[in-house]
Amino acid sequence: MKITGEDLFKIWRAWPKTEGRFVIQYETWWGEERYLNVLDMEPCRSDDKVYEIVCHTNKFRKTRRYIPKTKEFKITEPGRFTTEAW
Repeated sequence: MKITGEDLFKIWRAWPKTEGRFVIQYETWWGEERYLNVLDMEPCRSDDKVYEIVCHTNKFRKTRRYIPKTKEFKITEPGRFTTEAW
């Protein structure tokens, strides 16, 4: 099932903290698979067209990423989503 960044934010808000991980999987321009373990997700204060996520990368570095509200995601299983590189 395909969803947008707005739908992803709604799912994040309803996601129970006791549930397992909330993971976004994507492929880089070079074909490498990467994973983002989402720790927090909020509307961006400076741009109302994106959401700001705080996450751990596949190397367990804490970072911030910005997801456009129109970005498409595919639900692969509960709490796991895939998308194209952005």
